[in-house]
Amino acid sequence: GRVDVESLANFFVGSMAKDNWKLVSTYKYPAVFLFFAKAGKTCIIRINDGMWTTETQVWVAPGQ
Repeated sequence: GRVDVESLANFFVGSMAKDNWKLVSTYKYPAVFLFFAKAGKTCIIRINDGMWTTETQVWVAPGQ
């Protein structure tokens, strides 16, 4: 479905913090990218605001 991108980004920032993920960086144009890290892992969340839907992708990978 379609949701407010800023609201969804804020949701992820709050939820990830509860699981000990640290927000490292953000990039907000044209899509929103949230970059997180925690011991041994990195995570990138991409939120794209389409015409009819809001798409979210989550990537988690081993980190340093």
